[in-house]
Amino acid sequence: MGGYTTVCEILSQGQPSLIIPREQPRREQFIRAEFMHERHLSDIIPWRRVSQSLLKAKLGGIRDNLRPYHGAVREFCDMLLNDKDQ
Repeated sequence: MGGYTTVCEILSQGQPSLIIPREQPRREQFIRAEFMHERHLSDIIPWRRVSQSLLKAKLGGIRDNLRPYHGAVREFCDMLLNDKDQ
């Protein structure tokens, strides 16, 4: 899922994640998940595309290439800390 609490917990842990956002009745979770994905803070599988093979592929891709996620999380945290000081 991609609710506010889930996304905040993901960011606070600083670990790669895979979000499968709900798209009905509203698209807010999907929009939030796309935002994070575009910034390499997480990966995403749209709810309508979830399958065992895609889930396995996405999780394997995250596991095999952690660097982009860790770098993006570090940059995001730095941005928050710098913004807080101003």
